[in-house]
Amino acid sequence: MQLVGIVAVVRTVIDILELLPAFFSWQGLALAQVLHICAITAIVSLYGEIHGLSSWLAETWLSARTYGLIIAYGVSLGLGGVLVPMITTGLVPTQGQGGTKNAGKYIGMLERLLLTTLIIYWPTLDATAVGLIFSAKSVARFPEFKKQSFAEYYLLGTLSSFLIAIASGLLVRSYFPR
Repeated sequence: MQLVGIVAVVRTVIDILELLPAFFSWQGLALAQVLHICAITAIVSLYGEIHGLSSWLAETWLSARTYGLIIAYGVSLGLGGVLVPMITTGLVPTQGQGGTKNAGKYIGMLERLLLTTLIIYWPTLDATAVGLIFSAKSVARFPEFKKQSFAEYYLLGTLSSFLIAIASGLLVRSYFPR
């Protein structure tokens, strides 16, 4: 019963921290989730209530593969988010801008996240998954391909984003195998 009270207090403190302006972003959300995981891990470790869970969590958190995954996703999302706009900055179409503000940025982040995950966990490195992502993006943008400037911008951005995601995933597969 004491464990339930401690978990409730820790969760309440973290939930209050989430009300701070620093937590109103995807980085803040990720930090809050890490705080939740660390708090639960510490509580379980202190009380040893669940047999083997604390040793499994410690082993997972301290493994080289976990750090490799964190680095791969950081490179794929972080570096990709910086490099792709740098590569495509001179090609941004200036007319007919409709749609959601920054949608391309978030679509790129999601595609790199998905591709990195597929490369790391896909058993045979089947290129079909990469093709499906590319096809889905192309179908959504098909009418705009009539403009050569947009087609060049789209292809350069998509291919550079794919390259960063694939390289990140392959690094994990090579240096941190299962």
